[in-house]
Amino acid sequence: MRLTRGWEAGYPCLSSLAERRFSMVDFRGDVKSNRDCLYGDRSKMKKILFGASALALMVGSASAAEALKLGLGGYYNVYGVYVSQDDGATEPGANTHNFDIKRDAEVSVMGSTKLDNGMVVGAQIDLTTVNAISANAANGESKSNLFMSGNFGKVVIGEEYAASYLLQVASPSVDDSFDGINPKFELFNRAANIAPNAMAMNVDNSAKISYLSPVMSGFQAGVSITPDTVGGLTFAGMRNDNATGFQILDLGMKYSGAAAGTTFDVGVGYSKSDAETAAAAEPSAYNLGLNVGFGAFKVGAGYVKNDADAANLDSSAYQLGVTYDMGAYTVGASYFHGEQEVGVAGTADDKNARIVVGGTYTYGPGMTFKGSIQHFDLDSATATDKNAGYAIVLGTNVNF
Repeated sequence: MRLTRGWEAGYPCLSSLAERRFSMVDFRGDVKSNRDCLYGDRSKMKKILFGASALALMVGSASAAEALKLGLGGYYNVYGVYVSQDDGATEPGANTHNFDIKRDAEVSVMGSTKLDNGMVVGAQIDLTTVNAISANAANGESKSNLFMSGNFGKVVIGEEYAASYLLQVASPSVDDSFDGINPKFELFNRAANIAPNAMAMNVDNSAKISYLSPVMSGFQAGVSITPDTVGGLTFAGMRNDNATGFQILDLGMKYSGAAAGTTFDVGVGYSKSDAETAAAAEPSAYNLGLNVGFGAFKVGAGYVKNDADAANLDSSAYQLGVTYDMGAYTVGASYFHGEQEVGVAGTADDKNARIVVGGTYTYGPGMTFKGSIQHFDLDSATATDKNAGYAIVLGTNVNF
């Protein structure tokens, strides 16, 4: 059996070896000639081996990538809560229940696939099934986005939180449904008190494009651009640029590191809105955060400042937190304080103070029991907007 003439012309030595092999001739019969054929022309052998390796890689990678397949995930959070608050005839808690059940659930359709070049392409569609709307934050919104990631970082296109939120460093929380960066629930009644209850600076879920850099020496940065905060999906034509919405630029940066058995997380974020009408205010905001971990302890603090670009309407908030991790058990405490100007010069700000003390127990994969005792105090220049009291909370979070 002979190889093709093209192979013989370029590599006659291999052709000779092939003839011997395919004709069942014993290689040991001519050791020297065999050795000369195998090693005599090293440059040509290297080319052959390199070409064969490249071909093998190409063939192997061609079948490595698979079509993007989506799966289901999500969570269900449920709590039994008892609340005692000011409930006199003119007070915020008048004619309200002391006991209630709070729920928050979401189903996520998500998936990703890795391409031959190493890039990951994925999609996520969150469908909120039970809305948990707190008084000052837009929670409970469905969203969808497409993302691409690799050595270059990550690009997210669609409805997702902005870079200033995704990279924000939040202080440790007892139960993020109540004292996290963007709480799901608020257990007291407010009346007209407008003091903030969250550390999140921008929780807008409008369609945007975001870029998150790869982590380099502990540093990661991100930027998001939102072309319009109103109008939703428009399939016919372009959205109105004279509406009541904003174009938003968000920036975020985070550093994570460790030294001498201590971990550090430091973050900063900035958000600037560009109004689409000439007379409208153009608010901006920034956040700062620091967490330090040593042993089983983690302590941290965060600060956020919102400039309303309008007289006497600015707001600010800070939060302190500490947790102690004991494996399946975690205990902790947090303190939040927020202030909001009410639009009238010389009038005292609306204030919101919250203390949460409690713990969690992990009883299964993605399953936790959570309990806490909470104290809250709303203060205002308007007597009917003041409220104070406490809450006892017991519930479970299940992720799937």
